[in-house]
Amino acid sequence: MRFAMVGLVMVTMLLAIDPSSGVAADRPAITGVTVEGHGDATVVDIRTSGPAPYQLSASDDASGLIVSFADASYTWNQTRLTIPDGHVAEIRGEGTAETARIEIRLRRLIGFAVTATPHGVRVAFDDHPMPPDITIHDGRVTAHVTRVPALQVIEILERQSGLRLVLHVATDHRVTLRAVDRPLDEVLGLMFGSHNLVSVYASTGLREIHVYDVTDVAPPTTAFESPAPTLDWALAGVSDPRPTMREKAVRALAKGDAERAVAALVPVLGADAIAAVREATAWALGETGSAGAVPALMRALGGDERQHVRQAAAQALGKIGSASAIDALVTATHDVYAGVRESAVDALVAIGPEHVVSALIDVAQHDPHPDVRDAARRALERHKRPISR
Repeated sequence: MRFAMVGLVMVTMLLAIDPSSGVAADRPAITGVTVEGHGDATVVDIRTSGPAPYQLSASDDASGLIVSFADASYTWNQTRLTIPDGHVAEIRGEGTAETARIEIRLRRLIGFAVTATPHGVRVAFDDHPMPPDITIHDGRVTAHVTRVPALQVIEILERQSGLRLVLHVATDHRVTLRAVDRPLDEVLGLMFGSHNLVSVYASTGLREIHVYDVTDVAPPTTAFESPAPTLDWALAGVSDPRPTMREKAVRALAKGDAERAVAALVPVLGADAIAAVREATAWALGETGSAGAVPALMRALGGDERQHVRQAAAQALGKIGSASAIDALVTATHDVYAGVRESAVDALVAIGPEHVVSALIDVAQHDPHPDVRDAARRALERHKRPISR
């Protein structure tokens, strides 16, 4: 890793092994820590007397990085380490009979890269966005994320957890996150700050997590409280500042006058900042059964950034059943998300397989996801169409 040597500042702290400590001579020891400023970057070099396996973890409050060396030892020099201006606020250390640890406390969350050197480990902190590093094991998340769009992080969490994450909050910010073996709901709290998290369970276990703004109302247990909302209330409600109220309003419009509903819903589908509201809007447009909703649904199917909105748009187009949507649905059979592809197949079948046999055969033969292939095969079998061609 290279850095421009601009305004180099260097401070070194020497660490000495206590000869009376009884540490075996061949046991690796931390011999020094160096902090250097390289332009906009801060580099911490941890030197060891020999090869020592190391492991990274976040500090308890996620505001720092811990580098642990197995089967290593050290004794801190009594001289306090002065940190140059930069991203690092403080460096601490501790040791046990088996492990030596260096804790690097940061002024704020920031990206970093770790490199093994012939004489230890180098950790470089800088402000540039880095590819997200996220893994989920047994429902617990380890993540190193720096200035990554929130939606990108959410999509990775959904894909790895198998859960649906429904956001009733704005997602136009970038995320910087450090988490090691943390529960998923805690990670969502770190991403979005003070918000309400609502978990939805099915017979097989946790299925969805909804994220609501703390100022918003809690999600209702039924679609609407009585008395039932009026059409005028629903028309006004699509502009309510609270996402859950907008979601209620668009669902209410599905039950009213189709022409007025489509006129009110189409702008919401294209412009609302909350994905859950757009998803509900796509569903409501499908419920109207109006051909006037088809162009907006096709735009959402081809262009919405959230896969659940695209999936709802595909389902709505299938419910309306307009042949004018066939080309958009055929294109959606190549969407990056399997749920969207499967819904597009179902919609094509609903419109009429006579128009789309070739596309269904292609999906049945080549889609990478077994559920999508099976949906296409079932459609062809129901209409007695051979899969091979």
